[in-house]
Amino acid sequence: GPPNDGGAADFGSQYPGDEGDIGVDANGRVYFVDTTIEDNWLHVWDDGGDSHVNSQRLQSTTADDRPWVTAHGDGVVHYLGNNGVSVPGIPLTDGTSGVGRYWYYRGTTVGDQIIFDQGRVIEGGWAHIAAETAGPHVYIVQEANNGGSGGVKVWVSDDWGANWAEPVIVGPLEGSHPEGYPWIAAGENGTVMVTWQESPQGGKAAGTLYLSRSDDYGVTWEYWDVTPREAVFLYPTIDLGAENRLGFAYYANEGNGTHGEHTAGDRWYLYGAIADDLQVGEQLEFLKADPQVLHTSSEAEAAADDLHPLHDFFEVVVAPDGSLNIAYQYNIGDHPWEANEEQRYLMFIRGELA
Repeated sequence: GPPNDGGAADFGSQYPGDEGDIGVDANGRVYFVDTTIEDNWLHVWDDGGDSHVNSQRLQSTTADDRPWVTAHGDGVVHYLGNNGVSVPGIPLTDGTSGVGRYWYYRGTTVGDQIIFDQGRVIEGGWAHIAAETAGPHVYIVQEANNGGSGGVKVWVSDDWGANWAEPVIVGPLEGSHPEGYPWIAAGENGTVMVTWQESPQGGKAAGTLYLSRSDDYGVTWEYWDVTPREAVFLYPTIDLGAENRLGFAYYANEGNGTHGEHTAGDRWYLYGAIADDLQVGEQLEFLKADPQVLHTSSEAEAAADDLHPLHDFFEVVVAPDGSLNIAYQYNIGDHPWEANEEQRYLMFIRGELA
């Protein structure tokens, strides 16, 4: 916002933070969580985001650099906090050690406040959470081990997050990617889908993209390879819309030589695909969602295998009208005050199924 008379910025309804996530329940209530690293804030709006209801400090973890939030239509909010390191606590289920990087917090609505429990450990690596919009099922997907080995697993609750079953392995993982995490999306009539990238050598070799599908609320799963070509993929992300329409997007590199490794001069593009009720074994037709080059790798980035210049501002949503909506980043020119960094623009694009 514009500066006030004292010269300080008046941010108004802006909430400065490092990273965050957004969720919408069946009643049109919007939940946004963000982190300033040292603490976490939850902001709530009604009427699809038109009316601010409440903002509250969570202070759930000490160094949360990737929080997730999702919600139902019954006033239940699910928050997944990342401690940055594994710390001991109460286990999510009796079968875990009680030590983990990610913690799960269940919140219930009391007036304008969200009251959260003390949190429980989910043992493993990078994780993501999703929930039925108007049903009792909640799902957490996670690397089985911190560091990306032992497969990808899914935790399921069928009672609004009050109790959780032991996790189920939904597909292989031997080496995770430095820029991306397993992603889960809840659809209709018990359909749940997960995507992830297996990349034992990080950006130094081509990755493998997988999808896994369950049609019984996460009890049983089948996975398959959906890799469209040899490339390094960043932030493979999915969403399920009405009638289980799948939206899928990621960044991928193109270069003069092999596409199977990160090299200087690589050009990075945004790709997307839409498919109606994609079945196990079926493939997607990925197209360039934006024709412009979003970033070109420098010599220093290639030498250090630095795949973070596009950062992780990335979101994929299948809207009620069936369109695929992608939020992403575009880098161009020198940053005005960050040395050896580019100016970053936040972009939005919409695509429809032909």
